[in-house]
This record gives sequence, C-alpha cells and structure tokens, in this order.
Amino acid sequence: MTQQNPIVKQLVDANDKILTMNEVAEMLGITTSGVRKRIMRGTLPSHKQGRKRYVLMSELVSDIRKST
Repeated sequence: MTQQNPIVKQLVDANDKILTMNEVAEMLGITTSGVRKRIMRGTLPSHKQGRKRYVLMSELVSDIRKST
C-alpha cells in the first residue's frame, strides 16, 4: 500500500494540486517573501502542515478570480 501525503488526507478534493510557496511565487511573478506577506495579511489562502505552508490550486484560482 502506498503512503499518502498527510495534507492530501485533509482535502475535500484529493485531485486538487498542492502548491509550495516557490510554485505560488513563480505563478504570481513575485518572491516567496511576497507570498508569505500575503498569507500573513490574509489576502492569500493557505494551509499549514507541520512547519510548511501549502496553497491549494483551486483556492488560488478562486482568489485570483475574486480580485479581478
């Protein structure tokens, strides 16, 4: 049996892509510190697993659509 990523177990949609801070920064064209600042301000949705933060692709897309 394969071991599943712990954050995937918590998701409603297991097919949703989990993005790291680096991936989000690259997609938005900003630095990783810029991503962290947006998360701390509450303008970017994220989830915390241990010491790492993740952003779900569906939430990122939804957030971008709301801001345009």
